[in-house]
Amino acid sequence: MEKFLVKTQKIKATCVVRNNDKVLLLRCNQVVNREHRPQAGYFGVPSFTISFGEDPEIMLQKMLEDYFDQPMNNFLMLDVRQSMSDDNSIQIFEVVYTAKSVTSIQTEDQYDKFLFVHKDELDAYMFPAERERLEKYL
Repeated sequence: MEKFLVKTQKIKATCVVRNNDKVLLLRCNQVVNREHRPQAGYFGVPSFTISFGEDPEIMLQKMLEDYFDQPMNNFLMLDVRQSMSDDNSIQIFEVVYTAKSVTSIQTEDQYDKFLFVHKDELDAYMFPAERERLEKYL
């Protein structure tokens, strides 16, 4: 029997969180989707898959507040992007937001999970293609 390629859609919410002149990066093996496991060890901006029926902004607020035990504010939607997976079987919609942390997030002893870096230092922590993809939002 001939197999047919199943096509699906996925929605992601990505957020560039700022604190002063720095950008929040999460280690990719922390609070990420299973699809991101090949990036373990590297850092990236928070990005989460949205379940059917969820509001991306509300989900981002909840995930970030749960992770850092403090609310984020000034969420602003910057863009909606569309791409296809390498095998053209998954259409990915990405809603990109920006937000500011309400207070200073404690980073001592947390470098294995997250850190704030100046945008000029992002190349040292992220894959170059990911850095380039986010450039216009920084």
